[in-house]
Amino acid sequence: MRNSTQNLKSGIYKILNKVNGKYYIGSAFDNAKRWREHKYHLNRKTHKNAYLQNAWNKYWDISFEFIILEYCEKDKLLEREQHWIDELKPEYNLALIAGSRAGVPMPQSAKDKIGENSKRHMTGRKMLPQTKEAMMKANKERVRPKGYKQSPESIAKRIAANTGKTRTAETKLKMANARRGIKFSDTHKTNLSIAAKLRHNSEIK
Repeated sequence: MRNSTQNLKSGIYKILNKVNGKYYIGSAFDNAKRWREHKYHLNRKTHKNAYLQNAWNKYWDISFEFIILEYCEKDKLLEREQHWIDELKPEYNLALIAGSRAGVPMPQSAKDKIGENSKRHMTGRKMLPQTKEAMMKANKERVRPKGYKQSPESIAKRIAANTGKTRTAETKLKMANARRGIKFSDTHKTNLSIAAKLRHNSEIK
């Protein structure tokens, strides 16, 4: 009877460190191609698996061997990979669930790149009119309870956070225009008075 996996390229493999006996287990549609991809990134120190990359840097490529554990159909790869992971418990696998990144820590370099991409994405973007309107409506509806008074500690913290900050003439003008026609409540006036006294005391020290 002919072996159904005789001409398959897909299967489960092991990257063995011949020096210490540790290994990595993976699966691929084309094992030979996957091995070339591993070596390409490992030699350039760009491999996603930090454990394997560190070992490669320490022991060099001559210390590693690519071993086919079994050939199987493509739709069975994850099932068979999980079988070998459970049985052999590979030391170089970041996650012990086939096809999953669960529990794998994100490298700091990746976090930094995500942050940079987010900044670039937002730079120069203009807020849509409907978005502005929704934000203004949400702020108006965010009413504090009647009789609410901000504690002196909170006022002091806010003043400390703003101490030393300078506002441009344009910003000051905008703030002045925004205040025109606004009627302050007695509570707000009291808070403004307290804030002014605290600011005055901090300036004369």
